[in-house]
Amino acid sequence: MMTGKFLDNLEQIGNNERMIRDAPGPLLDLIETYMRRTKMSPTRFGRNAVGDPNFVTGLRDGRTPRKPTVRRVVAYIEGRPPPRRREARARGGA
Repeated sequence: MMTGKFLDNLEQIGNNERMIRDAPGPLLDLIETYMRRTKMSPTRFGRNAVGDPNFVTGLRDGRTPRKPTVRRVVAYIEGRPPPRRREARARGGA
């Protein structure tokens, strides 16, 4: 998964505001990939990850998250990996 590399890049960003503005692109890509794999709605993801059902919509509209929020999102994704296909079938899923 690309989260480790993403966090390394985030640490390199430091306090440079211009680079922080670019962070939503890779973060949104990570979120979109996770939502696709888990078939989770944007509303559910935002509510579960950061307590904000409009979080993903805000990112799509250009909202820039703070670094602690980015870390919460990445931690959420790393803590809840998408199920493997075989496991999902065994439970009666797709």
